[in-house]
Amino acid sequence: MWDTLECAWREVSRRGGRSLVTATGYALAVGIAVTLVCLQMAARNEASAVLTGTGTHFVAFVPACTEPCYFAAGSDAKGEGFVGSGGVLSALLPADSVDAVRRLPTVKHAAPYLLYRFRLPAGANFCTVAGFNPAD
Repeated sequence: MWDTLECAWREVSRRGGRSLVTATGYALAVGIAVTLVCLQMAARNEASAVLTGTGTHFVAFVPACTEPCYFAAGSDAKGEGFVGSGGVLSALLPADSVDAVRRLPTVKHAAPYLLYRFRLPAGANFCTVAGFNPAD
């Protein structure tokens, strides 16, 4: 065992510069790996903190439907419509579904909320209007 360590030390000390560069490379690789793992863990913690902090304050919507409400007569499918996730035009939930959600024992309060998007006549910009019933 002692002979092996003596031989290893002799080879390391024979080329000091090469040994130093090799040790520096290993230290740098370990440092980068530790940094990447720490960044990944911090990003995961931040993402879950957003979801944890949201709690019961969220919006429910139907992202798609078979018969979209923007097909109504007189509407402009490309310029106006109800907004769902990511600006996707979507169907509306029936108003009585809010009452059904209110009756659930695990729900403290529920209120309807509506987003409507339309194109401004003076340009290509969109405007989004949101509304809810203040009595709720």
